[in-house]
Amino acid sequence: MLRDSRVDSRFSIKDDYYIELLENETFDKLYISLDHVDKHQGLLTKLEKYNPIILDGLILDIFAQVTSFKKIIAAQGTFSFWACLLSNANKIYWPITPDGPNSGSNTDNVVFNTYVNLVVDDENRYNFINIK
Repeated sequence: MLRDSRVDSRFSIKDDYYIELLENETFDKLYISLDHVDKHQGLLTKLEKYNPIILDGLILDIFAQVTSFKKIIAAQGTFSFWACLLSNANKIYWPITPDGPNSGSNTDNVVFNTYVNLVVDDENRYNFINIK
């Protein structure tokens, strides 16, 4: 899942997170869910060698597809949180970021007051990846 806000890009995740996980994971097909194609064009170019299938359609249809996958590489945000939590996945790669809702801590912020902690720490299917 690729996510990057048009309003606040502070929480976007670098391409290396996805590339390194894909290079070390086995899979038959790569499906990509994304929000803004223009924000991810560089990464999409790097992933062309995997012949990815871009999930395109209504958000609820994409959500249903993502929740059916056995392995998920999550992005930061609530869409990823809910898709992973409600999925049938047996392996979820979850980014732990220095700031924001995936940081695992509530942080005071002028805009949001406090982040919701989106880290699920009581399920063994989650593999936490520290992002710097």
